[in-house]
Formats: sequence, C-alpha cells, structure tokens
Amino acid sequence: MKYLLITFSLLTMLVVGSCTKLTEDPKGKLTPEQFFQNPTEIQQFIHGAYVPLNNYQFYGMGWWNMAEAINDQVTARADLRVYFAYNTPGDGNPTFWKLLYSGINSANILITRINASTTLTEEAKKPYIAEARFLRGLYYFHAVVAYGAVPLVLDDTPL
Repeated sequence: MKYLLITFSLLTMLVVGSCTKLTEDPKGKLTPEQFFQNPTEIQQFIHGAYVPLNNYQFYGMGWWNMAEAINDQVTARADLRVYFAYNTPGDGNPTFWKLLYSGINSANILITRINASTTLTEEAKKPYIAEARFLRGLYYFHAVVAYGAVPLVLDDTPL
C-alpha cells in the first residue's frame, strides 16, 4: 500500500508539473541585424565567404575537371574529353554549381548588410564592399568559364 501511495504521488506530481508552458529565450543566437556592426564581425563573415574556394570540389579537382581538362591546355585522352564535357549545371559536378552560388550569396549578403550597417562610416565600409564585390566577380568568372551564361543574382537570398 505504501508503494502504491508513493507511485500515485509521483505520477500526480509529474502530470501537474508537466503542465507548465516552456518558453524559449535564445540569448546566444545572433540575427543578421545584430551582426555586421564592427570590423571584427565583418572580417569573420568575409573569411566565411572564401570557404567555397577551399572545397575539394572547387579548387581541389572540380575546377580542373570543369575548365582545364576539356581544353587544349592539358594533355588528355580524347575519350576523356567527352566525359568532362559539361553543358548544364546538373552535368558532372553539381557540387561545383552549389559552391559557386553559395559563395555568390555570401558576397551578396556582405554587400547588403555592410551597406545597411549604421555603426560604420562610409569610408570604413568601402574596402569591405570592394572585397565582397571582388569575391562575387571571382565566383561569376568561374561560373561563366564552366557553364557559359549563368543567372546573375545581385541580391542575397535566404539561407
């Protein structure tokens, strides 16, 4: 009888205690409006915009396969040239396409958010915007070399 009473009491406390509503108050989560307020934060995001270039599918082997293995600058068997012929983004190396537009989106985010920053002077914004535009141009250069005409996206898209 004693165990039944203890079990019933514990179950009652569990049911009554679980009826309280939990609310979430994320104190460590940054929003885009809170970020890009000082040069350190901007520099951190710029470093992240270079990450796609470091991927194995980009400068490791992807770029070589997409741009160099199909032209006259390398010696390859004729049958391999057919294998390395890419006409659409879905051909051959879709990761390369995703890396290109990931880098483009990062550069677009940088340009948009730095322009919207209220804590930096216009002179302080200029080198960061120039670097972001260079990165965007570099990604578009690789996209055009690999695929020809590609969509031009100049606004940041939601991640």
